[in-house]
Amino acid sequence: MEMIRRKVAEGYSVLVFPEGTRSYDGKIARFKKGAFRLAEDLDLDILPLVLHGFHRVLNKGDLVVNNSHLNGRFLPRIKGNDPSFGENYSQRAKQIGRYFREEFAKDVVRLETPRFHNQWVRRCYHYKGPVLEWYVRIKLMLENNFEDIIKHVPRDAKVYDLGCGYGYLSMMLAFTSENRTVLGVDYDEEKVEVAANSFYKGGNVSFQAGDLSTFEPENADVYIIKDVLHYMTIADQDAILERCASKLNDGGTIIIRDGIEDDEKGQKVTAWTERFSTRIFGFNKTKNDLYFLSEKRINDFATKHSMSMEMIRNDRSSNHIFILRK
Repeated sequence: MEMIRRKVAEGYSVLVFPEGTRSYDGKIARFKKGAFRLAEDLDLDILPLVLHGFHRVLNKGDLVVNNSHLNGRFLPRIKGNDPSFGENYSQRAKQIGRYFREEFAKDVVRLETPRFHNQWVRRCYHYKGPVLEWYVRIKLMLENNFEDIIKHVPRDAKVYDLGCGYGYLSMMLAFTSENRTVLGVDYDEEKVEVAANSFYKGGNVSFQAGDLSTFEPENADVYIIKDVLHYMTIADQDAILERCASKLNDGGTIIIRDGIEDDEKGQKVTAWTERFSTRIFGFNKTKNDLYFLSEKRINDFATKHSMSMEMIRNDRSSNHIFILRK
């Protein structure tokens, strides 16, 4: 204490990391009392600095420095004996720690965009073959990290990703909010096995194999049906859409992304790429011919279930996004 008192008198500032250790998961742990004892005894102001992203750059126990975004944000100055945060340093340690966590949560929402998590989603597919690593990298780039879909999914929603494939959208949904519960379902058991085995241990995403023509979802806030309906017969398309509508929670959303046959120019690109992936490379498995939807069918479905409809067009192909809100 006396040594610090002398240094303060000489004009030095005191920098303290009140958690006393680094975090594995980036969450702020309990604050220890020492910094607040110093502030009280030496009558020093506290200048709070919230740090975000550092656990991504060099995680505790890791030897690799990663390329990531770092952010530091100063909060308003706090008097060392400010009674609004408690009557003594012990109380201030708890209440200022709570204040930090509240402000840090704001930074998480503001900064942890799909772009922020791009490389961490891609790392879920490292060492699973160079073709798949390349495919996921290109897919995320072409889809702008699925921002057009994710911005319509509440941060605390229960979400089904139907036709999840290798699960990169499911992973991005889980990374961008730990309060989401995400279940990815796909017909291809090999893809589901790859998706289910990754380094991500957030606990808010899971995968299962299932045939969407017979799959019975539970109640949920959001159903995402992306790039899969055209592999199903028209009857099966109607059936899975009806099952989702019947289980959709109040205020919920169904998000459909698929090739739309009305868009004749874009549909030529979509149909060619789909036949290329299914007939030539066998990258996607299908037991039927391809049956694409029309904008009218989706609009009629929305009208039938008293849902609003928003359409997000794709300039490169006929794979447009439809946001149906209950």
